[in-house]
Formats: sequence, C-alpha cells, structure tokens
Amino acid sequence: MDHLRMRLRTLASSALTLLLAGGLTACPASELVPPEPDLIGISIPIPPPSLFEAPVQRVDVQGDTTLMDPVPETLVFLYEHSSGRGYFVFAEGSAFTFTDVELDLTDNCMQVWYEEPGEDGHESPFNYYRASIADDDQTIDLTKLNLGCP
Repeated sequence: MDHLRMRLRTLASSALTLLLAGGLTACPASELVPPEPDLIGISIPIPPPSLFEAPVQRVDVQGDTTLMDPVPETLVFLYEHSSGRGYFVFAEGSAFTFTDVELDLTDNCMQVWYEEPGEDGHESPFNYYRASIADDDQTIDLTKLNLGCP
C-alpha cells in the first residue's frame, strides 16, 4: 500500500511539474505587457506674465518610457484629444521630449504611448494626462488620469 501511495505521489508530482512547465512556456514573451510611459513634466520656454490670461501655449513635454533596456528607434506618440493634434518623437535611450506642443492649459487631455520598431516590437499601454495652470499662475500642474480622457 505504501508503495502504491509513493508511486501515485511521484506521478502527481511529475504531472504537476509538466503542467507548470508547459504553462510557463506556453505564453510567448511577446504577450508580456511592456511598461507604460510616464510624463515627467511640462515647461514653457518663454512663459507669459500670466498663464490665466494666455492659456494657449507652446510647451515642451518631457517623459520616460520606463524601459530598462530601450530599443533604438522607439517612437513615442502624444495625441492631444481636445485639439485633435498628434505628435511623435524618437526616444533618446528611455527619455523623450516633445517640443513646441500647442496646448490649451484650460482644456486638454494628452494620450501618450510608445512603439518599439520591428516585427517583434512592443506597443506600450496608453497613459493619459491633463495639464493645468498652477495656483501661482506661472507653472503647470500635471495630473495622470487613470480612466482615460473624459
């Protein structure tokens, strides 16, 4: 009887090992979700005396793909939903900067993502942000929107 139990336990252990190994190798690496891009900040090269009086500005938007091993020629995209304008740049390492982005600081929603080149390149999930005028009327607050653009 003990011999039968030992044999069943060995068979069950072998079956579980095969099942786990098969399950772990059945998911190709291309289906893993790449990290999301992150916006670091927005700056105005020449700010006006009052952002409240001139909310439409040309700004620079800085961010990071958050990739540990960035692929050369990765494209980063920014789509501003309120105006319908789109922009793209090549990432420099994992960092990126969009320059001369026209943005209404009272009405905007930016969608940001990246795409790696090549047949096996990944596309990141989308991240959404809103830029607004800070209380000091001189700087810009950046808020990540978890539910996308309204």
